[in-house]
Amino acid sequence: MHHKTASLLGLLKKCNLALLTLTLVLFPKLSSAQTPGTLDSTFGTGGKVTTDFGGNSAARTVAVQANGQILTAGVAGLNGVANFALARYNSDGTLDTSFGTAGIVTTPFDFPGNFDIVFTVVRQPDGKFLAVGSTVGNPFANFALARFNADGALDASFGTGGIVTTGFGVSAEATSAVVQADGKIVAAGFANLDGGESFALARYNSDGTLDTTFGTGGKVGTAFASGSASYTQAFSVAIQPDGKIVAVGYTEIGPCLFNGLDLPCFDFALARYNSNGTLDASFGTAGRVTTDFGGPSDQAGSVAVQPDGRIVVAGAAGRFTNRGFDFALARYSSNGTLDTSFGTSGKVFTDFAGDNDTPSEPSALALQSDGKIIVVGQTVVGNFNNFALARYNSDGTLDTSFGTSGKVTTDFAGANDSAVSAAVQSDGNIVVAGGATINGRTDFALARYVGGAVRSNPTVTLSATSLAFGRRVLGTTSPAKVVTLTNTGAGTLNVSSISVNGDFAISSKTCGTTVAPAASCTVSVTFTPTLIGVRNGTLTFNDNAATNRQTVALTGTGTQISLSPASLNFATVAVESTSAAKSVTVTNVGTTPVTLTSISLAGTNPADYQISANTCGTLLAARGSCMVSVRFKPTAAATRKATLSVADNGGGSPQTASLNGVGQ
Repeated sequence: MHHKTASLLGLLKKCNLALLTLTLVLFPKLSSAQTPGTLDSTFGTGGKVTTDFGGNSAARTVAVQANGQILTAGVAGLNGVANFALARYNSDGTLDTSFGTAGIVTTPFDFPGNFDIVFTVVRQPDGKFLAVGSTVGNPFANFALARFNADGALDASFGTGGIVTTGFGVSAEATSAVVQADGKIVAAGFANLDGGESFALARYNSDGTLDTTFGTGGKVGTAFASGSASYTQAFSVAIQPDGKIVAVGYTEIGPCLFNGLDLPCFDFALARYNSNGTLDASFGTAGRVTTDFGGPSDQAGSVAVQPDGRIVVAGAAGRFTNRGFDFALARYSSNGTLDTSFGTSGKVFTDFAGDNDTPSEPSALALQSDGKIIVVGQTVVGNFNNFALARYNSDGTLDTSFGTSGKVTTDFAGANDSAVSAAVQSDGNIVVAGGATINGRTDFALARYVGGAVRSNPTVTLSATSLAFGRRVLGTTSPAKVVTLTNTGAGTLNVSSISVNGDFAISSKTCGTTVAPAASCTVSVTFTPTLIGVRNGTLTFNDNAATNRQTVALTGTGTQISLSPASLNFATVAVESTSAAKSVTVTNVGTTPVTLTSISLAGTNPADYQISANTCGTLLAARGSCMVSVRFKPTAAATRKATLSVADNGGGSPQTASLNGVGQ
């Protein structure tokens, strides 16, 4: 396969375990006496921790558990075999000896091919892990995914024994994956389609089967060139709050002159897809965007979507004379245009003064809740790579309160070190995980940095997690039900969207774009069934709280049969006397006949009521009506209640009307 710059890809190969790039994360622990960007001396030794798995290894993702422990996952090469690797650390950086064997777990696995690559590891919201890459067999490379349970064992409920491979009919590699809110998995990478290379995506159900509602049979390919071969690769993928999918990477734009040489040139490339896999025509040009940073080789490696819907992309730009590659960032509006309030016309360069400064793929970005942006990767210092971090203000300027003018580099042992991804703790401290070369081989490596003053974070509390609307006649709208959102945290809640789907609608809301601490707002939802039977939907809040996104399950039942009125009141009648009849009209509001299986009396006192007339029969025509008449004959001097019940096949059966009377 054609690769733009091999050093940017950071691939782990099973037959040749090279330096594994790392994952950056941020965790809760503030060292107020230290300056932002300095190593946190309360973590490990001088802020750094390394873990030897017995072979070349590196962490690819990090998570902080509710109890403050740190969980890292990656890949280790042991005796020539790739192993999924897990380590769990206490908040001070020591291994948690109650986990696995002295704090670590390894699980050997083998994709069913001859030459395997693991590009990254992704942690699912449910605590499971996905290893993402490719495997070669008969004769092409295919997408390859392996899923592991939280304890490190292969997940037998996924694919075949925990492993899934997907062919595109040509060579293809998966480089990134993301899990949707509904549990479906989107993998992105590239494939040798149309005589060149194209973005390639596949979407899987949670059991590893291809989701055939996406693209063609679960797969999508996207070229960027028209009329000629496209050389395009995707390295990172993200899901927007509205369910749209953004993939980023690079595309070749043709030859250009650099240092007197005619070389192929590359630009940032982005594509956005609708939830069904079609390109989103409202984004860029027919769903695609390219961005030139002025160098011959510009590559987007990571993407993140801000709560306000703007898209932040990080990568590398260069080579530039006398300094190689630089960190490069761009921010886009939701329509794909560059956000001119960010950097210079939407773009930012950062030089660490090393020969090459390259953010990692596919998870080098972390978005802080205060709008600041962290990017991690590596920079060449002397002859070796070091950890490299940069923190930016929301407008793209470097945050000069962090490190040295917004930048930090860290060496572990005088050899190659690489940071891969980032996340932010609740106190703003930053944990970086990845790989460091120790005594000739790579180990898991973590570093924790002081992030700054404790931030005030919002917290969302909803008054309900589900709303049940009961039975409703087709085409009629229910009374509204209300959900109250309260910000129980200390920071301002930024609400980016509130949406609903299915046969449900937001009839009114008091929630705006922000909710102050201790403040509340409401959302009112109605139900208008379009089909008979149970109808489900979801009310979704997207915001900057740690629990984003919050959902409320909605359910109701559509029925073709209506009863009018819905209740009969017989007032007061002497005991053993019979009232005049009162009638209920039974109407089929649908366009198909409905079978009436029974019309009966039920409830507390059915013996006090009599059906005196029934014109309905057993089949009620479409748009047809019939009548049921009821008399009240109380058996006791008391309130007497019953129900007229109509059983049918028109959805939500039985339909009922309440009967009320008082005997005297």
